[in-house]
Amino acid sequence: MATRALPVINAETANRYYGAEVADYDARRVRQDKWRREFEALETMLTGRALGVVLDIPVGTGRFIPLYRRLGFKGILGGDVSADMLNEAHKYAGRDIRLFKTNILHIG
Repeated sequence: MATRALPVINAETANRYYGAEVADYDARRVRQDKWRREFEALETMLTGRALGVVLDIPVGTGRFIPLYRRLGFKGILGGDVSADMLNEAHKYAGRDIRLFKTNILHIG
């Protein structure tokens, strides 16, 4: 099985996850076929498996949070490297959500 290289995050690509870019991040991508397929795949994988808490890294703007709630997850942990993305995800705030800043490449 071939392994894929991790994407390179440089100043140009990182700008997609900070500042003014975050405000309309979802709106610019919602019509993309890739986003629809990701949502459908996640929904299929998680349906019937809501056993408690879900960990979403990178949580980004929190676009999957309504899905987790609908599927019955009792708690949602969401981490992201971008404080701006986390601020956007706070629109889904509730007692069932804990959002935190993290870099998945440094968890271990």
